Amino acid sequence: MQTILEKFEKHLKPIDQVKDELYPPASAEEIESVENELAIIFPEDLRTLYKWHNGQVGTYFLFDEFRMYTLEEVVEYYKNGIKHCEPDYFETEDESGVFKDCIANTKWIPIGDNGGNTILFLDMDPGAKGTPGQLLDACDGQPECNYSGIKEFMTEVIRKIEAGEMKWNEDAGSFWPVDA
Repeated sequence: MQTILEKFEKHLKPIDQVKDELYPPASAEEIESVENELAIIFPEDLRTLYKWHNGQVGTYFLFDEFRMYTLEEVVEYYKNGIKHCEPDYFETEDESGVFKDCIANTKWIPIGDNGGNTILFLDMDPGAKGTPGQLLDACDGQPECNYSGIKEFMTEVIRKIEAGEMKWNEDAGSFWPVDA
């Protein structure tokens, strides 16, 4: 995972706009404090991500279409989301069995968003055919599981950049699909 993050940082380095966009690393103690507060253990790859940088300062979308939350924001958005959810909130069906059928699952941890209506969740309570630590992106309560974890997600972001499928777009403040 460390190699993946170093590669990603090389792609960020020439972009003046994002020079001060990432916070300094989180300490192991800060990560453990959040894990204790949320009663989960982050997958090692997510811990590595937060030890690399503790989220983002502003609203640029460096991680494909997502802005990654700081650990403080993870806790804030988690508590706020749980407080306002009913047990059957946004019930959805996943016939594949990869994730469970309720977005109010207390083991879905928000780790980023797209500035609109899509939230990136770490799923620590997957369905029978899922994997703990898989990533769900939920747009208007309709989750999709596109990545088995943060490592696969970051690998795909880098692949898209290196393949020329995405380039930095100053106006959008994000890596943007080339054909869009």
